[in-house]
Amino acid sequence: IIYVPVDGCAHMRSVVDREEAQDCLRRFPGSKPKIFRSRIQRQVREHYETMLETYDMEVLLELIKETYAKRAEAAAQNKKFGQVDEQFLKYAEKLACGELAVVLDASVDSIRSAFRRQMREAQKNKNTV
Repeated sequence: IIYVPVDGCAHMRSVVDREEAQDCLRRFPGSKPKIFRSRIQRQVREHYETMLETYDMEVLLELIKETYAKRAEAAAQNKKFGQVDEQFLKYAEKLACGELAVVLDASVDSIRSAFRRQMREAQKNKNTV
């Protein structure tokens, strides 16, 4: 049973299949994230909201990868990771990792850990090259 408010709209799409989910996990570390930077938090929020409004798994993974990269940059420069970035990272992880966990019969934490491990390894490889 799916409950949807009658006075609004709700976006629904098919869940990715097992093959697509595995493909997402394989491709996740390969692409370089396009990082949106702005000192104006409203613009950062709008950027992330625009990404979320697509309801596309690939875009969710781009958002996750972008925020991981921003977190790594902040840590490397001894700066604080942005609160808006952190908020949207958690939400995107909840959506993407939750869906992938169901499809792959895994835990949400294991999917999240896999993403973080892949990003750390990619960062290490970038620093050694």
